Amino acid sequence: MVGNRQLTEGLAAADLRVLVMCLYHLTGDPAWLDAPYRPARDVRLIADPAAGFEPAIQDEIRAAVAGLADADGAFPEPAVGDPGRERFHEMLSVFLGEQVPPEYVPMIREDMGFDPADTVWPSGAPDDAAGRLDVLVIGAGASGIALSAKLSRLGIEHTVIERHADVGGTWFANAYPGVGVDTPNHFYCYSFAPNSGWTRYFSQGAELREYLDRFATEAGVRDRLVLGTEVVAARWDEATRRWTVTCRSADGSTHARTAAVVVAATGHFSHPVSARFDGIDTFTGEVFHSAHWPADAALVGKRVAVVGTGASAMQIVPTIADSVAELHVFQRTPQWVRPVPEYRLPVDPAARTLFEALPFYAEWYRFGQMWRYGDGLLRFLRRDPAWEHPERALNRINDRHRDEMVAHIESELDGRRDLLERCVPSYPPFGKRILIDN
Repeated sequence: MVGNRQLTEGLAAADLRVLVMCLYHLTGDPAWLDAPYRPARDVRLIADPAAGFEPAIQDEIRAAVAGLADADGAFPEPAVGDPGRERFHEMLSVFLGEQVPPEYVPMIREDMGFDPADTVWPSGAPDDAAGRLDVLVIGAGASGIALSAKLSRLGIEHTVIERHADVGGTWFANAYPGVGVDTPNHFYCYSFAPNSGWTRYFSQGAELREYLDRFATEAGVRDRLVLGTEVVAARWDEATRRWTVTCRSADGSTHARTAAVVVAATGHFSHPVSARFDGIDTFTGEVFHSAHWPADAALVGKRVAVVGTGASAMQIVPTIADSVAELHVFQRTPQWVRPVPEYRLPVDPAARTLFEALPFYAEWYRFGQMWRYGDGLLRFLRRDPAWEHPERALNRINDRHRDEMVAHIESELDGRRDLLERCVPSYPPFGKRILIDN
């Protein structure tokens, strides 16, 4: 039970476009999908939670939601659980204020839980399911432990090999200052294992690792884990139709395992590449990669050089800048950066009330984040052959994004024309993944 006071405080900070969808689910009244309750189109990464509604309509929407709760802040069973495909497609378009292509509907219905996403045995698991197939999964990061949970549901025998001392993948291996996501947390989690308790909109590494650790325990993945073991080779035997996989333990000893199927869930960046340059072999100070950050690293009062201006540097540099004596950043390629004020904001406990208590609030909030940080950008990344400034951008909207990000870079550099020329990229915005400037 959340209580009406918490609910009122949560509604004050709610995303109004999400509340409109919740009202339709709770009441079944199609009037909530029509004027004057249709949210305004907003293509920004962080959309205005007021959704373009006049203050009187905002108050009406909040009051309607509050009026459906009982004295303890609990809501009734939704009048519309699954709205069906056609109505759901309409809801997606109303929610965004733009037409969503119909090919997205099946994927988003699965993500929201309206349609099953799991593979299932067509007529129930056979008695010998575990003996028919055995799988070896390499890696216990986000992909590896999710796959393990799915295989367990099917009754398929499997083992997960992980070279680190525990699960978590990226979030176990990386412990540099400021490490965290630059994708919103309510999207950066499993759709089948949502977390209503995120403490930040963009969580840091420890909280992400805890989430994956908890999931691995609750899903029974730990019963399948072999930790501190690295896969160094895999050979396919055509005669036996099986893989022979060579594993190396932490003590350096090797052993072989066999499996019918091997899945590499090792991620893209599991083996970092360190920069090599003249003088590194005789340098007497400390040198380490961000992915191998020493637990006892002491940077306070030291002269520090950071090589690279990618996502990790965007997190490390602001975190250490005020405590070091000097900080030098070496850049090869300029990066497009966009400010996101929510990056360091905590999730207000009252706002968490909605994720926990209001039916369908978490699902629709997640969809909004997924669309804005993902395929919602796609239409703005197509080259317009008639666009008169192809040296600047792909199209008119892409050029507007460019102007916004250049304005931000100019404001941050404040008169340093020498730096401005070096920090504005020559390629179009979103030509590669942009950075979140915290």
